[in-house]
Amino acid sequence: MSVTDDIGINPEEPHSKDTPDWYDEEPFSKYMQVLSFQNYDSQITMGSSSRKPIDDAVAWNNKGVLYGNQGDKENAIKCLDRAIQIDPNYVGAWISKGDLYHKQGDTVNAMKCLDRAIQIDPNYAEAWYNKGVLYGNQGDTVNAMKCLDRAIQIDPNLAGAWGFKGALYGDQGDAVNAMKCYDRAIEIDPNFAKAWYLKGLLYHKQGDAENAMKCYDRAIELDLNDADPWFDKGILYHKQGDTENAIKCYDRAIQLNPNYAEAWHAKGALYYNQDDAVNAMKCYDRAIEINPNYAKAWYNKGLLYDNQRDTKNAIKCYDRAIEINPNDAKAWYNKGLLYDNQRDTKNAIKCLDRAIELDLNDADPWFGKGVLYHKQGDTENAIKCYDRAIEINPNDAKAWFNKGILYHNQGDAENAMRCYDRAIEIDPNHAKAWHNKGALYGNQGDAENEMKCYDRAIEIDPNHAKAWYNKGALYGNQGDAENEMKCYDRAIEINPNIAEAWYYKGFLLGEKGDTENAIKCYDRALEIDPNFPKTWYNKGVLYGKQGDTENAIKCYDRVLEIDPNYAKAWNNKGALYGDQGDAKNAMKCYDRAIEIDPNYADAWVNKGLLYGKQGDAVNAMKCLDRAIHINPNIAEAWYVKGLLYSIPGDAVNEMKCYDRAIEINPNIAEAWYYKGVLYGKQGDTENAMKCKDKARELGYTEE
Repeated sequence: MSVTDDIGINPEEPHSKDTPDWYDEEPFSKYMQVLSFQNYDSQITMGSSSRKPIDDAVAWNNKGVLYGNQGDKENAIKCLDRAIQIDPNYVGAWISKGDLYHKQGDTVNAMKCLDRAIQIDPNYAEAWYNKGVLYGNQGDTVNAMKCLDRAIQIDPNLAGAWGFKGALYGDQGDAVNAMKCYDRAIEIDPNFAKAWYLKGLLYHKQGDAENAMKCYDRAIELDLNDADPWFDKGILYHKQGDTENAIKCYDRAIQLNPNYAEAWHAKGALYYNQDDAVNAMKCYDRAIEINPNYAKAWYNKGLLYDNQRDTKNAIKCYDRAIEINPNDAKAWYNKGLLYDNQRDTKNAIKCLDRAIELDLNDADPWFGKGVLYHKQGDTENAIKCYDRAIEINPNDAKAWFNKGILYHNQGDAENAMRCYDRAIEIDPNHAKAWHNKGALYGNQGDAENEMKCYDRAIEIDPNHAKAWYNKGALYGNQGDAENEMKCYDRAIEINPNIAEAWYYKGFLLGEKGDTENAIKCYDRALEIDPNFPKTWYNKGVLYGKQGDTENAIKCYDRVLEIDPNYAKAWNNKGALYGDQGDAKNAMKCYDRAIEIDPNYADAWVNKGLLYGKQGDAVNAMKCLDRAIHINPNIAEAWYVKGLLYSIPGDAVNEMKCYDRAIEINPNIAEAWYYKGVLYGKQGDTENAMKCKDKARELGYTEE
């Protein structure tokens, strides 16, 4: 009754990448845009330009700047054009006009205005600076750097140029030169808030949280209305696990800029980590409302639905994230797992293949694909996928474990053990690997190591129901019924739906003679698994012992409905028909049992008994000889064969058969009794009395 081959053949399943993708690491140069185009009015120093503009032109310029600040771009352009008309060489007007075009996203006309300003005054540092910003925002780092260097050459104290140059170095990963530039900008202007902020970002990126926080605080002190330092200060707290302060910082950033999508998004991730799905969803929705093309927000919203088992909406969100960013490998991966949950293997494979294509160094999609093949029974491809996952991540315990299961199911104990051992080496607390390793030892007959492995699995996970169940089976194999029962009870306590545990508990109770509770256990097992034939069979055996032939036959019929080749059920059903005097159906059942299993000795014995009752001693003897040939240690066959020898009066062979039956089973009462009868016939009263007394002692009742 060992069940140690129950290794838990279901592989470990892949899990969604359920950590919110919340931190958007933006380029440093992005934050320099606010330093780019400066508004020029009568109060603003005109930089290195020594020429004094015509007063009327200044007035029109300032009027245009005001319109621009009010968002009236049409009138702003008209005013600036009037200023230029009055004084075509008024650099400030060209700069202001370039600023407007820049804000409108019209880079071409913005660049034309700056080129005109430089043409008028080649030593106008601010124009070179702004031109550098334009190139930088276009991603043209080479020309951006040239323009900034020219601006600094003209005016070495132009802090903004140093700041933007530092941002460009930061984008290139040149932290040393970036820091030098920020420090120079701050040296020129200690109140340059954005330079402090960017310096903080650089420290942040280098993992220096302490100095990053100092710089953010200084930036906030210098510019109370800039949301960016508050946001990144929140990110620092977020990474440190300080949820309370992170929320405060995100809230301050949102207060300063209600349309700060990244802050809403990061705040949503915090709520997600706190399992506050309602507020997380609100934050993600707000981020998406601000920026409908915010792929990460759609992805994280999909995660929320995914965790809520709302597959339909989760797929919609992942699809939107992929529509915005077709290269979002994580969205493809999670979408693939959702298709797998819907048993849509074809689309699941497609999604996982896309995830693999996008990120060749991510082991998870290979593992997930391996599980798909595993569940389909495609061992070859499953192993290939697990091997690829292991190649990428040699410490992927799940992949080693699942690979072990495949080898285990193929009967390759050596490779299965190697895989389980590797999983345990990576994760010594991998309870499932310990459990399956125990099952391997069980198959090899190594009970000592088998028990050690189950005990280790239970030590790691006291609620590992299968380990308790198999430990019980091991005790059963060792004949320790008391501990066997304790283990089954513990397995059932952990998981009341383990049919096999109920079955074996019922079997133990039946062995103890507690038929009522045994049947209750079998009924519970059948409630869980109505198609478990052994349960129906043993329930039938109990009904048979109680003399309830009708229910016993019903149980055997159910067994045969599930498994028409269940030879024991045919044999027992035949015995019940025999007890009812229905020799015809009894013989049919025995014949069917023997047809299924020609070496089924008990069926041959019962068929021999039936022939004997019908007076067909020849066929009876043939059947009994066949049974003994299959199994020489069937006491009942020898005993009945002895009875058959009594018919022709062959006392010698009759006695030999009774003696052999008793040798095999000293407690076979019938053999003792008829041995006594034979002694009586031979006139040996003393031995006759001894044998009959022994038979009565064993419970034999004379009819």
